[in-house]
Amino acid sequence: MKSKHMAGTFTKKKECVVSGVCCDVPAWLGRDEEHDEQKCYFGIQTADRMIEFECRNKGEKQMWVDGIQQILCCRMTMT
Repeated sequence: MKSKHMAGTFTKKKECVVSGVCCDVPAWLGRDEEHDEQKCYFGIQTADRMIEFECRNKGEKQMWVDGIQQILCCRMTMT
């Protein structure tokens, strides 16, 4: 799964545990100049850093955020 857009997130050998989801991530520096009102951003928090993602629209962002939060909730109930 190598992708220039993922910045090595899934190709590194170091394991990162997701601890939370941040829904209110602002546009990256320079991205806000594109004036594409539909793009939305969110992030996942690990122990080391915040990994930010760009979505095509609010619906896509909400789908990802809800899915990640559901997985985190399932993980919490299993432990």
